Amino acid sequence: MTNEDQLDDLKKDNDAGISLIETITSSDLSDLLQDYGEIALDSVVSDGILKEIPVINSIVGVAKIAISIRDKLLVKKLAHFLHELSDTTEKERMNFLQEFEEDPKEQRKIGENLLLLLDRLDNMDKPAMVAKLLKAYIKGEIDSFDDFTFYSSIIDKSPISELSSLFTYFSMLDADEDSLGKRFHHLGLSFMTVTINPKFLPEPEDVIDRMHYKQEQRITPTNKATVKYKLSERAYKLAKIILGDQCGNKELFFDYL
Repeated sequence: MTNEDQLDDLKKDNDAGISLIETITSSDLSDLLQDYGEIALDSVVSDGILKEIPVINSIVGVAKIAISIRDKLLVKKLAHFLHELSDTTEKERMNFLQEFEEDPKEQRKIGENLLLLLDRLDNMDKPAMVAKLLKAYIKGEIDSFDDFTFYSSIIDKSPISELSSLFTYFSMLDADEDSLGKRFHHLGLSFMTVTINPKFLPEPEDVIDRMHYKQEQRITPTNKATVKYKLSERAYKLAKIILGDQCGNKELFFDYL
């Protein structure tokens, strides 16, 4: 490969972020993906079906001779992601672009971060979930791009089995909220409640009375308080975006509403 070819490949690689933004806002996104359901992983590149899509051409075009398994998987993830986005209107997608229209560097950064996210995803169900989150942001159902980043990071970091359990709970099927709350607490989707045992009262000052008190109450560190985890409204919002109509009504999960 000549130095010129290497420079050309480097340019294409650097432009992949911009290409993804261009693809998302493309007027013919639906047409580009109309045959997607028939595409198998092994033929996704060799048949050239998806090479008309700018971001995929940007990735595939860098590989002159062969494309790696990782890139093939990334192409398939992109296809899942874009297919889920394709039912948004061109106007909705252009509104998304307008936020960053005057800052090409920001466009590139967002596109590259989306590509990095998609590349990291460890399950082929996840790209469509990320697309649903972006679609919710495009439609104004998620307030800010920071919130989109928050929710998409949860999809990225959580095992698919954990996500399935979370969505099972909010679709009104059997699941343990306390157990789910513990598992998602570090990701900011739950809060901890502490209930003090009503038997736990201040100890008397008198030594004899204090001995009787402890014998009667049988207070131990484990029964002084009960700790429970409750899923937050953010957890519900994530489930609602992913599940759509399959998600139960919000009032069923939060008794204070």
